[in-house]
Amino acid sequence: MTITKTIAISAAAIMIASMALAAEVTNSGKITKVDKASGTVTIEHGVAPGNTVGTADPGKLFVYDYKVPDAASLNSLQVGDKVEFTATVTDQSSTVTKIQKQ
Repeated sequence: MTITKTIAISAAAIMIASMALAAEVTNSGKITKVDKASGTVTIEHGVAPGNTVGTADPGKLFVYDYKVPDAASLNSLQVGDKVEFTATVTDQSSTVTKIQKQ
């Protein structure tokens, strides 16, 4: 096998593995920060339904920054808004794919 083929196969394997590590979660929470400059929103929320992390303390609240690819949607969000959202979460980042005020 040539070096070029080995590199191409390795790159494809890495790409496939990274896609497999992404998880989509749906949850509800409260907006604690809207950062239009960085295109992020900070959401305080509980344990996502079906998630086993944090189940020892189901009342625990988490606060995470989420990237928002549709910057226009940040214009309608304000601190204190209660929202339902869907996010894609990887080891490197969390990105909101859908967000709606409750």
